[in-house]
Amino acid sequence: MGQFSVEIYALPGSLLSGNQQVTDMDANTIYYEVTGSVVVELQYGSGSDVANDIGSRDTDEYPYEAEIELPISDPLTVTASDVRVKVDTSSFYK
Repeated sequence: MGQFSVEIYALPGSLLSGNQQVTDMDANTIYYEVTGSVVVELQYGSGSDVANDIGSRDTDEYPYEAEIELPISDPLTVTASDVRVKVDTSSFYK
């Protein structure tokens, strides 16, 4: 099982970078879509196995899509419950 973190950088003078877009808005909520990729480290064997050259580590990259819903009253505060992330790992199985 891998872990990942995502940092979204805004372009100078902009609240949105190239991989983010507002997809909808109503009287109470702003809906965003964010796309990108995550890089993961895959480890085969234990840490001790890797140290003794009988295990290995490799990296892989997978695309993700995130949907974010934020209240118009506070659109700059994002919590984990505001974000739904889907990571496409199908290329791992090819």
